[in-house]
Amino acid sequence: MLTDSFVTRNILADMHWILSTPSLMTLPQEMDGVRFLREIFARNGFAPEAENLPVIIQRRLGYYYEDIFSLFLEKSPYISDIKRNIQVKDANRTIGEFDFIVQTQQGSSIHIECAVKFYLCTGNGSDLSHFEGPNRKDRLDLKWDKLLHKQIRLSETDAGRTKIGTLNIPPPQTAVLIQGYLFYPLGKPAATLPTAINPDHLRGWWVRNEHRAQILDEQLRYQILGKPFWLTPPAIPKAELLSRDQLDEELKEQHRPQLIVRLTNKNGEWKELDRGFVVQSGW
Repeated sequence: MLTDSFVTRNILADMHWILSTPSLMTLPQEMDGVRFLREIFARNGFAPEAENLPVIIQRRLGYYYEDIFSLFLEKSPYISDIKRNIQVKDANRTIGEFDFIVQTQQGSSIHIECAVKFYLCTGNGSDLSHFEGPNRKDRLDLKWDKLLHKQIRLSETDAGRTKIGTLNIPPPQTAVLIQGYLFYPLGKPAATLPTAINPDHLRGWWVRNEHRAQILDEQLRYQILGKPFWLTPPAIPKAELLSRDQLDEELKEQHRPQLIVRLTNKNGEWKELDRGFVVQSGW
């Protein structure tokens, strides 16, 4: 069972992860949610380590990510009001939802869509459709198209404008906060990537289970990450890190993709070397 102190430590690490991680996708400066987040953090000037943070027990990664982002907004004196997960209906039909609409002390409003994504490259990487989620039910091209042409434009629809009018706020600016990792076949660099992908995005590797020996090294240690700990690995005792043989044993009967962190010893401390997915045979 997770203790409150354990979860709080992870929240602190994940707050720093969000602040330091570049956008997954290329965005105009005025729509870049990472830039917006760093600006409000700079305006606020608070140090997360010094704050009493709430405990977040949330197993779904997307909602957990939104909760962490919400903490930044709540701590910022630059933000005067936060509205979250606002459903928009046309007659009795729900046509969308605003992730966040925030108002600033200057009176402006901003509609922000949030997403944290982990995609595996299953082609040469030259097209967004080559990037698929671990469960293969999600693709980067579909998500990006939905974000740009539906979610972020919700305020431009008649129903969206009507909803904003009921909230008594000015027409909002729009921003996208999208972060995460793209994972490439182990040892196979991608071709020229689409311009929509930020060239500075975080990268990892992936390998099929039958080829797992390629990631095994007796000099390394390993962690298997479960949600919502896909942003930063939870701090666990050194004795609980997996050896090469222990990881090999764990993966023998694999039925779903597993996110693995490889750690290397630096001056007596085990630090993350890289990370990637081991997917089951036939994935």
